[in-house]
Amino acid sequence: MTEPIKVIGDILRYELGLKPDQVLLYNQKFDIPPDYRMYICLSILGSKQFAGYPDYDPDPITGNLVETQVVNRQEMISILVYSRSEEARVRNWEISAALVSAYSQQQQEANSIKIATLPVSMNDVSEVEATDRLNRYALTFMVLAAYKKQKPVEYFDTFAPPVIFTNP
Repeated sequence: MTEPIKVIGDILRYELGLKPDQVLLYNQKFDIPPDYRMYICLSILGSKQFAGYPDYDPDPITGNLVETQVVNRQEMISILVYSRSEEARVRNWEISAALVSAYSQQQQEANSIKIATLPVSMNDVSEVEATDRLNRYALTFMVLAAYKKQKPVEYFDTFAPPVIFTNP
């Protein structure tokens, strides 16, 4: 399964017609370029687990027991859209549109996630950057994600022969 934040980045890149270098994950080494293109930065603000359980099934080939660990979480994703031009201000509504598109629905189903159709918030966080005004808008979305991991269950049915230690 691909990380939900990367799925959202792919959806936004595809739907907004951005180049790969215009969609970033938070905390990557990246300097704001001096150009006037629009950029998107994604980050996870927090998460809340609402389910977690193990499941046990036999492997159909070997018959050995396999443990499946499942965790369901609600994640809060921040989408920061910014540009030195007016593009971020004019196109910020396209973030919400991209996340409800047909392509978005396909990616959500393929990756076992559900992106909320309405943002929790959308704030203007613009600021002056050197001599330019950097147009910034922060949108926050909730995402439901299901994580699954499988591993064989270890059996303790064979033991090493006993070793006897004696004091001389």
